[in-house]
Amino acid sequence: MELDIIRAIQSIHCGFLDLLFQGITIMAEQYFLIVVMLAVYWIFDKDCGEYMIYSMLTGMTLNNGIKNIFKLPRPIGEEGVRTLRAETATGHSFPSGHSQTSASASWSLAISKKKKWLYIVAVIYPLLVGVSRLYLGVHYPKDVVVGLALGIGVSYLCFWLYKKVRNRVLLYFLSFAATLPFLFAGVSKDFVKSSGMYLGFAVAMFIDKKFLHYEFDVPMPKRILRFVLGLVFTGIVYLPMKLLFPDEFIFAFLRYFILIVMVLGVYPITFKWIK
Repeated sequence: MELDIIRAIQSIHCGFLDLLFQGITIMAEQYFLIVVMLAVYWIFDKDCGEYMIYSMLTGMTLNNGIKNIFKLPRPIGEEGVRTLRAETATGHSFPSGHSQTSASASWSLAISKKKKWLYIVAVIYPLLVGVSRLYLGVHYPKDVVVGLALGIGVSYLCFWLYKKVRNRVLLYFLSFAATLPFLFAGVSKDFVKSSGMYLGFAVAMFIDKKFLHYEFDVPMPKRILRFVLGLVFTGIVYLPMKLLFPDEFIFAFLRYFILIVMVLGVYPITFKWIK
């Protein structure tokens, strides 16, 4: 039944749709969403950006933990299923990480800002991402449906916790600790990466709230400059580690942990100089 749905969607394939749905999938991948999160955090609304990052990292880690529990295969290689952009299909199939991450990011923004047009985007964007995963032949329909549901649910749960718990640094460390039991289900590189980012985020927020308290109410050109230089700084930190660190789980964890600590906890020190 699920394979029939995938084949039906792929029956309309053409060159234009191949490019379109690959582009939509790219808009739900980590590099694109990191840029979006940092733009919100450094340019538009620091508080909203912090909540969005918290929600997205919670969803990513939860998603990878669930994948390790069920260990369900992807439709790649099934008869009549064509697969595009297979390099984005890391780990197991259930639930869809792209679908969940896109839902977490868009719904977090909509929930935080409470704008009608953002809720419209939060409905359309994840649905398109979900369809793209089916069109590209890397997920089953159940993967997409559960991924979307988890993304929305995590967004609301994280928003409630974010507003309810005053000590947010403690909240972040406890939320990270709550994901550790997933280790008993097995360890994957995707889970290790998201865990590294999660712990790095908690440490970075401790540094920010304890020592930095950087000014956000500055002219827009300065905020944009912070953002642009921040992207450059992110590349400078990430690329050497990507090239030099061994391809082992512990180094994947360290790479993403260090990256988030440096980008969110150390780089903002320079904001006092950008005046």
